[in-house]
Amino acid sequence: MKRLTTFRCMLLAGISLLVIGCDEIPDEEPTDENSWTQVGSAFENIIYDVKADADGKIYVSGGDLWNVSVWDGESWSRLGNVSETFSGGVYWPITIDNAGNVYAVGRITVPMANSTYHVAKWNKSTNKWINLTSAKILFDNGITALEVDRSGNLYAAGNVLDLKEITPGYYIYKWNGAGWSNLGGKLLSGYNIHLHIDNSNNLYASMGLNDKGSPFIARWTGSAWEELGGTNNSDFGIGQLYCINSDSQGNIYGGGYFTDGITAGNLCKWTKATNTTSKFHTFESSSDVYSIAFDDEDMLYAAGNFANSKNQRYIAKYHPDIRQWSDYRSLNANNAIKSICFDTEGNLYAGGEFTNQENKYYVAVLKNK
Repeated sequence: MKRLTTFRCMLLAGISLLVIGCDEIPDEEPTDENSWTQVGSAFENIIYDVKADADGKIYVSGGDLWNVSVWDGESWSRLGNVSETFSGGVYWPITIDNAGNVYAVGRITVPMANSTYHVAKWNKSTNKWINLTSAKILFDNGITALEVDRSGNLYAAGNVLDLKEITPGYYIYKWNGAGWSNLGGKLLSGYNIHLHIDNSNNLYASMGLNDKGSPFIARWTGSAWEELGGTNNSDFGIGQLYCINSDSQGNIYGGGYFTDGITAGNLCKWTKATNTTSKFHTFESSSDVYSIAFDDEDMLYAAGNFANSKNQRYIAKYHPDIRQWSDYRSLNANNAIKSICFDTEGNLYAGGEFTNQENKYYVAVLKNK
């Protein structure tokens, strides 16, 4: 059921999507048969990442602090004994390959010294955590992104602060199953890098600021990073990107926050057919977007720290046929939504800084009925 509202519409110059302002958000209201529910027991800590594998299992990082938790359909449990390999635990970001192996950030604490950050792999066949960077430390100041392509190659982005023979800065590495190789050397980024693999197996990364002072997304050509739309094409204003995703047509979307001092946005889009970029924002607010997802019908969903007039965070769904956003089934979160994802059955999951009535952090699910 959709609520009828009165719309006032405007098309902002240079924006390829129509941004609609409404007297109230046109909610897709939940019913008893199709409403948000809590998945299992709640957590003591903020949930930073939620992922689903091909078998329908749900993985969470952050909720159980330095552990990855897995939902098997009945209960949450820790994914193995991380302390055997990583004294500082494992945490976000996480990603999953086609074989069901889970990758996360492993931290090894060193007394009287900086901790080291490693790429941790949960080997599904042995039920053990292993360290893929034990032979060579790649990062000592955090790992910001992990992605696996359709060929099984793993990519890691992170920051170096004080490693011998490595200039401080951000780097991206590729693991081919046997060794690591660097992609493009030190990157001109002052912000955390995020990664994405599209349906054609192309690798994308969110970079820092181009010569126009705008955040941008670049594609790896096999030998170099190229800004989408051309060098210095992106002109969104000062800001930062927090996530990347793509639709079935190969269009690339970034979520974050950016402003030129006049107009603000929390989403940007590279249109593949025209090789052009644009910025836009969710209804009522351009506050941060932390996560983007697409359903089986290629509908766009965004979540973050943007709120409605009641100061409730919600998942925004874009309807291209009528060019409007809706509050998707009214999650009514009391704080930021950090991560959303669909499982293979089309169920939508969300986690973040929002809490239940007991002030506990939880994973919410909207069943596909």
